[in-house]
Amino acid sequence: MRLPSGHQRKGQLNLLILLLMLAIVAAIMLFLLSTASGVSQREYMNLYTSNLLLSMMRSDTGEQTPCKTFSDTLACAFVSPGLKCGGSGPTCNQLAEGKIAAYMPEFEQLKGYRYLLAVEPEDFVTLTDEGLYSIEYGDKSLRDLRGERFVATGKIQRPSSTGQQTLSITLIVAK
Repeated sequence: MRLPSGHQRKGQLNLLILLLMLAIVAAIMLFLLSTASGVSQREYMNLYTSNLLLSMMRSDTGEQTPCKTFSDTLACAFVSPGLKCGGSGPTCNQLAEGKIAAYMPEFEQLKGYRYLLAVEPEDFVTLTDEGLYSIEYGDKSLRDLRGERFVATGKIQRPSSTGQQTLSITLIVAK
């Protein structure tokens, strides 16, 4: 039994529309694949360095306020260095230096690279019993290195009784 010619044309039209849609989807996929570019080693290392600093700053210290996160601990170490974390724990600067010493060996997973983490107050000074307080951990020669290096920076801002206090955090990675 033959179908009327109108039904046959409708089936052919649906098949033609389906093939046309597949061709459009294939063309779009080819265009997107041809314009996509890979990430260079330099871009990857810049991203790696930035994410390393960000992960470290957001990590939980396991202590109570004012030392809940690593960035909180650094801010406390510079704004109130003698303050005890959670009221009875280590002082803020002791905890900050201890956490840096614990985090930095994890950075050595990327073999052949050297690291420097520097934390400095921007518009104020912090005095401790030893004098001016600043943190530099790692290979200090990286600060003046002229060769290829990857730098990630961050800022921590905390209010205090004298106004807004800002810390500058720099992570430098180089071969």
